[in-house]
Amino acid sequence: VQLVTPVTPDARLELLCKGSQGFVYAVTITGITGGDVALPPEVTNYLDQVNSHTELPVCAGFGVRHAEQVDNLGKHASGVIVGSALVERLEAGDDPAAFLASLRA
Repeated sequence: VQLVTPVTPDARLELLCKGSQGFVYAVTITGITGGDVALPPEVTNYLDQVNSHTELPVCAGFGVRHAEQVDNLGKHASGVIVGSALVERLEAGDDPAAFLASLRA
Protein backbone atom coordinates (compact mmCIF):
# COMPACT_ATOMS: atom_id res chain seq x y z
CA VAL A 1 0.00 0.00 0.00
CA GLN A 2 1.46 3.31 -1.11
CA LEU A 3 0.62 6.64 0.49
CA VAL A 4 -0.02 9.71 -1.61
CA THR A 5 -0.61 13.26 -0.38
CA PRO A 6 -2.26 16.42 -1.67
CA VAL A 7 1.21 17.73 -2.61
CA THR A 8 2.40 14.61 -4.44
CA PRO A 9 3.40 15.69 -7.97
CA ASP A 10 1.30 14.16 -10.73
CA ALA A 11 4.15 12.04 -12.17
CA ARG A 12 4.94 10.63 -8.71
CA LEU A 13 1.23 10.04 -8.05
CA GLU A 14 1.09 7.92 -11.19
CA LEU A 15 4.16 5.95 -10.09
CA LEU A 16 2.86 5.36 -6.55
CA CYS A 17 -0.56 4.28 -7.77
CA LYS A 18 1.02 1.77 -10.15
CA GLY A 19 3.24 0.46 -7.35
CA SER A 20 0.44 -0.01 -4.85
CA GLN A 21 -1.27 -3.30 -4.07
CA GLY A 22 -4.62 -3.71 -2.37
CA PHE A 23 -5.49 -0.03 -2.20
CA VAL A 24 -3.98 3.44 -2.41
CA TYR A 25 -3.87 5.37 0.88
CA ALA A 26 -4.75 8.98 0.12
CA VAL A 27 -3.54 11.18 2.97
CA THR A 28 -6.13 13.95 3.23
CA ILE A 29 -4.09 16.68 4.93
CA THR A 30 -0.54 17.94 4.90
CA GLY A 31 1.14 17.95 8.29
CA ILE A 32 0.52 15.53 11.13
CA THR A 33 -2.49 13.51 12.10
CA GLY A 34 -4.30 13.92 15.40
CA GLY A 35 -6.09 16.95 16.73
CA ASP A 36 -9.33 18.37 15.46
CA VAL A 37 -8.40 20.05 12.20
CA ALA A 38 -10.79 20.75 9.36
CA LEU A 39 -10.24 18.91 6.13
CA PRO A 40 -9.47 21.29 3.28
CA PRO A 41 -12.40 21.88 0.90
CA GLU A 42 -10.28 20.85 -2.10
CA VAL A 43 -9.78 17.35 -0.66
CA THR A 44 -12.59 15.95 -2.82
CA ASN A 45 -10.91 17.19 -6.03
CA TYR A 46 -7.67 15.61 -4.86
CA LEU A 47 -9.39 12.27 -4.19
CA ASP A 48 -10.97 12.36 -7.64
CA GLN A 49 -7.49 12.99 -9.08
CA VAL A 50 -6.05 9.99 -7.21
CA ASN A 51 -8.93 7.82 -8.43
CA SER A 52 -8.17 8.83 -12.01
CA HIS A 53 -4.71 7.29 -11.69
CA THR A 54 -5.68 3.84 -10.45
CA GLU A 55 -8.11 0.96 -10.77
CA LEU A 56 -7.46 0.09 -7.11
CA PRO A 57 -9.71 1.29 -4.30
CA VAL A 58 -8.63 4.65 -2.88
CA CYS A 59 -8.95 4.97 0.89
CA ALA A 60 -8.77 8.40 2.51
CA GLY A 61 -7.35 9.06 5.94
CA PHE A 62 -5.61 11.52 8.31
CA GLY A 63 -7.62 14.05 10.26
CA VAL A 64 -10.89 12.12 10.07
CA ARG A 65 -12.94 12.23 13.28
CA HIS A 66 -16.55 13.18 12.45
CA ALA A 67 -19.45 11.52 10.61
CA GLU A 68 -19.84 14.41 8.16
CA GLN A 69 -16.18 14.00 7.15
CA VAL A 70 -16.69 10.27 6.60
CA ASP A 71 -19.80 10.98 4.54
CA ASN A 72 -18.08 13.64 2.42
CA LEU A 73 -14.91 11.60 1.84
CA GLY A 74 -16.91 8.45 1.19
CA LYS A 75 -18.43 10.08 -1.89
CA HIS A 76 -14.94 10.30 -3.42
CA ALA A 77 -13.11 7.32 -1.88
CA SER A 78 -13.76 3.60 -1.58
CA GLY A 79 -13.00 3.71 2.13
CA VAL A 80 -12.23 6.10 4.95
CA ILE A 81 -9.53 5.39 7.52
CA VAL A 82 -9.93 6.64 11.07
CA GLY A 83 -6.79 6.13 13.15
CA SER A 84 -5.83 8.79 15.67
CA ALA A 85 -9.40 9.56 16.73
CA LEU A 86 -10.01 5.88 17.44
CA VAL A 87 -6.77 5.56 19.41
CA GLU A 88 -7.76 8.63 21.45
CA ARG A 89 -11.10 6.98 22.33
CA LEU A 90 -9.34 3.76 23.32
CA GLU A 91 -6.86 5.64 25.50
CA ALA A 92 -9.73 7.47 27.21
CA GLY A 93 -11.47 4.18 27.96
CA ASP A 94 -14.44 5.04 25.74
CA ASP A 95 -16.40 2.41 23.87
CA PRO A 96 -14.75 2.12 20.44
CA ALA A 97 -17.82 0.44 18.93
CA ALA A 98 -20.02 3.41 19.86
CA PHE A 99 -17.51 5.84 18.36
CA LEU A 100 -17.24 3.87 15.12
CA ALA A 101 -21.05 3.61 14.90
CA SER A 102 -21.28 7.39 15.30
CA LEU A 103 -19.14 7.81 12.19
CA ARG A 104 -21.76 6.00 10.11
CA ALA A 105 -24.53 8.44 11.02
